Amino acid sequence: MNNNVIKLTIKENTMVEFIKYLSDDSTVGIPFYLNGGEHILNMNEDYEYGFGRTPKCKGKSNLLSIDLSEYKGNKIYDSMFDGCTSIKTIVIPNTITTIGYKAFGGCTSLTEINIPDSVTKIEDAAFIGCKGLKKVTLPNNLSIIAEYAFQLCINLTDIIIPNNVKYIGGNAFHKCKSLKDITLPTNLKTIGRNAFQACSTLTNINLPETLIYIGSNAFYQCESLKKIIIPPKITALNDGLFGNCYFLSEVILQDGLITISPKVFKGCTALKTITIPINVDSIGKETFNACRELTKIIIKREKPSILGEDAFENCSSQLQISVPLSSVEEYKNDNKWKLYADKLISE
Repeated sequence: MNNNVIKLTIKENTMVEFIKYLSDDSTVGIPFYLNGGEHILNMNEDYEYGFGRTPKCKGKSNLLSIDLSEYKGNKIYDSMFDGCTSIKTIVIPNTITTIGYKAFGGCTSLTEINIPDSVTKIEDAAFIGCKGLKKVTLPNNLSIIAEYAFQLCINLTDIIIPNNVKYIGGNAFHKCKSLKDITLPTNLKTIGRNAFQACSTLTNINLPETLIYIGSNAFYQCESLKKIIIPPKITALNDGLFGNCYFLSEVILQDGLITISPKVFKGCTALKTITIPINVDSIGKETFNACRELTKIIIKREKPSILGEDAFENCSSQLQISVPLSSVEEYKNDNKWKLYADKLISE
């Protein structure tokens, strides 16, 4: 620290407490040892340091900069700077391997952060609610982006996800409404539920062919998204996946697809035509409900798929559903498909 500490108190050899911090200098370098080797973990609202104490800045802090260069630990602990709303810059040394749960949650003045390659794990909600954050540089050795990691980073416009990342957790970028373009890593296998939900300015995203799972509502209300190509290893489109993607006009589905769950394309008002691959055996409830411009659906499967209620309700009055020539009558006689008999035509 510096000479601006008025009083130091040692409590039962377990706590080193800064009673008060007086300084016009809001840059604080956190030392790792005090009192002959006592281990310092974190800081609370009164600028106390101690074992396992969770800081509670909650808007009371006047800290503008944190420099962890002298910090000898390998983890930035859970909630270590949670709610430190004044912090604008943070220096993370290459000795850190883990950024804990909500470590920088609610640091609303933080605009940019460079995470060194030594970091291999970023835990849940690490940067949740960092509303001023615009740019993040992620480490090359990172393999997982945990749940809620950047949720509500509403000004985030620039993030590069390293190719080692195989898993993007649920709600990871939920409501990052300034995120316009993102390149997903070539080794990605899983996108969790709600991962990009309400990224309202996202216009383009290329899903890598390695992808095997996309969670429900992952791109729900991505209002500006225009085109999506589903990778060949995806077997199910989960609930609400592209719901209310108002500008989505082009969707390409692959033959590996088996299940289209409820409300996947509900409210996609720009979608005009779509081809349902041959192996799809289930189309869920309200899947295409309120796709008001949808005029043609091409069904490749000969045997009628299981059809959920209101799957094609509130679509264009000109909607035609094209099925294989040899299957037209079978579709018209099916208990669910016969509701759309007047729209069924041969391929």
